[in-house]
Amino acid sequence: MAAIIAMPACGNHNAPKFDPTKQRELRAYFSDVKKEYLRRYLDLDMADLWETLPKYSGTATYNKYKITILEIYPRSEIDRKWNVEDLKSLTKETVHIGIRTLGEFGEYHPNTFSTSQAF
Repeated sequence: MAAIIAMPACGNHNAPKFDPTKQRELRAYFSDVKKEYLRRYLDLDMADLWETLPKYSGTATYNKYKITILEIYPRSEIDRKWNVEDLKSLTKETVHIGIRTLGEFGEYHPNTFSTSQAF
């Protein structure tokens, strides 16, 4: 028999979280939370939005519901991890801070490479 795992209380430091300003984290949120608990860890406005989606009630599968939610957050898509503003921000930050050592370049290069590959 499978072990029953209790979900942490809302607000608990172990509770799953989704911040809509970090849309890339939405897929990780879905991997942490089952359909019946999705609303529990959201702020009220976001929970209300997700609940109004047609796939929320009825016989829709969790996968169909998840796809509907992912469509609301375009940056959650795997092929849209980065946008031009991300690249501009990374470049601006690097110009401001500067690269003074090989180690700093080693941190900068993978970030710019993965961001620029989106274009």
